[in-house]
Amino acid sequence: MNRKQFLVTMITIIVASVALIVTNAIFAYIQWIWVFVLSMLGYMYLRYKLSTPLQTFSNKFNMLVDYDLDVETAEQMAKDGMNNSPTKTIQQLYAMYYGMAQYYNGKYEDAIKTFHLLELNNECGLPHPGFRFFRLCSF
Repeated sequence: MNRKQFLVTMITIIVASVALIVTNAIFAYIQWIWVFVLSMLGYMYLRYKLSTPLQTFSNKFNMLVDYDLDVETAEQMAKDGMNNSPTKTIQQLYAMYYGMAQYYNGKYEDAIKTFHLLELNNECGLPHPGFRFFRLCSF
């Protein structure tokens, strides 16, 4: 899912939610719970569309890198994912994979530069797994 598809999906969900609210105001028989349920279903669909390609990419990337099948292809996949990511957070995750691919490809200076540009945040109070790899590469 690229940025354009992400924005179109978000706009569609917002327009549908507003349309349901307006419909609810016009037709009193529609209950507010349906607006909430449909909005939550739209949100769950959006999360699914965002997380599935990243999980698929991660599995393929790990297979290419861990078994030394084709590290150059893994690096190109990560770069393409980073350039086509729909959100800043997902772009940073792809950038982490890009830095790892550079490291495994022997481009140590480029990998360190890539890792220094990362802006990964702690999620749920736990450090991101990329921080451990970053500490290994930066020394």
